[in-house]
Amino acid sequence: MSFLLGLVYVLYPKLDRVFTLIVILTFLLVPILYIPPNSNGWVTHVMMLNPMYYLVNGMQQAVIVGHEAMNHLGYHFYFMCFIGLMIVFCYALKDYVSQLRPNEHHQSKV
Repeated sequence: MSFLLGLVYVLYPKLDRVFTLIVILTFLLVPILYIPPNSNGWVTHVMMLNPMYYLVNGMQQAVIVGHEAMNHLGYHFYFMCFIGLMIVFCYALKDYVSQLRPNEHHQSKV
């Protein structure tokens, strides 16, 4: 995701604040600083849409709590599709950015 946001930043360099906001929201919505309640409420399901929450909470449940990860197969499928879309977007933007600005790099004179 950082590679994709970096490519978007090359195209639109004035998005510093949006990038910072996305990073802060991603960090705050991940259970690193707190342990979320074990309820299956709508808040938990909304937070599971964040791919970083999926990774961190899965590790937390497997290592600390000792739960199995097979009870959310739909979110496993969602995560794999999300990763696939990120790979496709990164590949497409990388080709677009490299063709858009091919001589951007400064070459040192020897």
